[in-house]
Amino acid sequence: MTRLVAGLAALAFVLANLPGCADGRKAPTVLPAGPRKQRAVFVVIGGRESSGSGIDDALHKAWPQIVFGSQFPNGTVYVNLARNDTTVAEAKVEQTPLAIEQRPTVATVWLGEGDDDAGTAPAQFGSDLRILLAELRRAGAARVLVAFPPPGAPGSRFASEIATAARSTGAELVPLSARAWDPHAPRTRQATVQAAAAAELGRALKR
Repeated sequence: MTRLVAGLAALAFVLANLPGCADGRKAPTVLPAGPRKQRAVFVVIGGRESSGSGIDDALHKAWPQIVFGSQFPNGTVYVNLARNDTTVAEAKVEQTPLAIEQRPTVATVWLGEGDDDAGTAPAQFGSDLRILLAELRRAGAARVLVAFPPPGAPGSRFASEIATAARSTGAELVPLSARAWDPHAPRTRQATVQAAAAAELGRALKR
């Protein structure tokens, strides 16, 4: 009897000191955390072309909103910094620092009309655009898409500078059709223009 009691006491001691719960039950297995996925952050830089100004129901029909809703996964952060009549120099100083604060993974840049109205010299436009695009790339944006105007569209006199700036910074040039770059279209056609821009930029994002 004494041996039996001693044996039971020894068994209880062993069970109590096994890894796991105090009562001897096995502790649940905890799997190591997997790699943390980076969230997507979509930032829009530009002027009237991207601000949604003059569009009925811009919240749903402006091209950035359409692209955000159709091309990005749930949980994506979306920030539209575009302002009417913005020049590339203004966007560089006012919009780019705010964009960088968001740590964008994807950015679109659509500028030109404001500089047409302001009479910006092409060389100055190109210099400012290169700085803007380089800052976005340095901030970690994996993709920077730059709208490229069709002939005769507002801002088309900067076409050569836009192409050079994109190429020198590793940004992606997105040639747009006249259907998608028509800021002076009547209000009744603006939704059509925005849908065309969204479709063409959306195709570029899928590449």
